[in-house]
Amino acid sequence: MRIRENGYIINISQPLSCRDTGKFEAPSPEWKHDALTLDDTYELCVVTKGILYLKYRGETYSIHENQFLLIGPNEAPDNVRRGYNSSQCDFYWLHFYPPSGIQRIDMGSVDFSGLEAVSEIVIPDQGTLLYPEKVAIFMRQLQDTIRSNYSFLEINYLATLILCEISNQISMQKNEEEVQALTNAGIYNSIIDFIDDNLDKDLKLKTIANKFNYNEQYIARLFKISGGMSLHQYVLNQKVAQANYYLSETPLCIKEIARMLGYHDSHNFMKIYKRETGMTPSEYRNSFPNKLRYES
Repeated sequence: MRIRENGYIINISQPLSCRDTGKFEAPSPEWKHDALTLDDTYELCVVTKGILYLKYRGETYSIHENQFLLIGPNEAPDNVRRGYNSSQCDFYWLHFYPPSGIQRIDMGSVDFSGLEAVSEIVIPDQGTLLYPEKVAIFMRQLQDTIRSNYSFLEINYLATLILCEISNQISMQKNEEEVQALTNAGIYNSIIDFIDDNLDKDLKLKTIANKFNYNEQYIARLFKISGGMSLHQYVLNQKVAQANYYLSETPLCIKEIARMLGYHDSHNFMKIYKRETGMTPSEYRNSFPNKLRYES
């Protein structure tokens, strides 16, 4: 699931303050979250089963299993969270007061590599946990700590640890996405180079996929996402551009140009060229009055 674009940046040089916590298990598939006011605390929900449907401040959230939601206080009357759909779900919840430093942030502007040095954590409004069982263990430990009458200091640090764990998992996820993006960029650039170096061949998707040892669907999707056009269209564009060079700068006949661009049938080449440019190869060649016109 894609992480929502906004979130919170929290300074944890001091621990947050845990007010209360618990685990809720919906009694039936017809259960819907009650309309409840969120006072001056922040609320973290971690869903362990089913889907929690929640509406708050005009936003609708569907929090699936192994996902979380973090929402902050708001002024009345827009401070009521309520269910908008029925669901039998289980989720942990935690209400806390943040330390002095907490603010809204655009997740796209976050430099995750520098957070540890400045004692800050970042948590999006909603996201998916890489290791949900670790967060569930901490949530159970927090409940046990409260029941065992541990000191507020220990309770608050354990609650802070839960948010640190979520922030760390989000950071790991972001780093994996960046590595994947770099990998995809490398593959994309290698495909571009391969196409440009082999315009004299019949460049089919299957040929290129086999060259790079990926399946055709993956290569087609990666190329479209990275380049904004299909691989097939890019190949056509490059072959037409190379044909234009041959037509305007060389005396090569159209049959020879077709062969040099991987077309065994010059009539097929001329058909494709006209479809892509709106004119025949001869019409393009003759459109350069200041150049020598070569017989086709």
